[in-house]
Amino acid sequence: MVDSLNTSLAQLSLSRLGAAAAVIDEALGRGQGIRLGQSTVFSSKVHAFNSHSPEHVKIMVNTDAGQVFYYRSDSGRIGHLDIFHECGAIDHQVAAYYVCSALERYRTIAVQQPTMMGTGLLNPDLVDIQTATGGGRITGNLQGGQKPSVRRVHENHVHVALQLSINNLLCLFYIVAAVETAILDLGLELRCNERISYVEAADCQSDLSPYTDQTDSLLASQLLTKNNQQAICPVSDSTPGSAAECSPEYSYTGSRFGAGPQPAESVADRPLGFEK
Repeated sequence: MVDSLNTSLAQLSLSRLGAAAAVIDEALGRGQGIRLGQSTVFSSKVHAFNSHSPEHVKIMVNTDAGQVFYYRSDSGRIGHLDIFHECGAIDHQVAAYYVCSALERYRTIAVQQPTMMGTGLLNPDLVDIQTATGGGRITGNLQGGQKPSVRRVHENHVHVALQLSINNLLCLFYIVAAVETAILDLGLELRCNERISYVEAADCQSDLSPYTDQTDSLLASQLLTKNNQQAICPVSDSTPGSAAECSPEYSYTGSRFGAGPQPAESVADRPLGFEK
């Protein structure tokens, strides 16, 4: 494990993170999202942002991340993390390696805790990643998410999707620490989220083909498997940085989504945040 990642993970205390995990669980139970630290938004929904105000992330309350990204029939089973950074290309293979290392570190610590008895462990095979350089299952060949349209909408954030369980919420902090460290080690700055609001997607039937690409994900439904693993590669309500230097004006974060549903203007903003 690289020294910078080791240092970042050493600052995480399982005894202190328990209360934070309870806050996340409460937010998920309300169908809401939450901010982890300064740079990350987490929920089980699709996220969107406008390139002119990327610090404001909108959570599409009537969209389920698992159903949208992976064509799943169940709901609330896929967690969705977006870690924001200045516009640039984050090497997805480096980020995936950092996340794998962080989850292994968590496993080592958790199995040594008498109160945890090894519970709450997250199988790294059930974690996907997407950046501006590509994506896929973090334990796979990472050859997916190569469409220019998919890569472009990830120029200002790293997308992570994982199988969600109340028992593995502590892992989220290790994943975020790993991705943030990878971003910094690759020479880019983190970007703060200043506001989260909740909106409804007014049009869930938009053409998502520009954001659909090959994937080796194990999070997908049988329907997706039969269809050659053409998953949606995460996008956002609007892409990074200035509209000229980064992507389209309205995009969605995730892996399969991009030109999808537009937020309904009538829905009121209700910000929610949580600091690590």
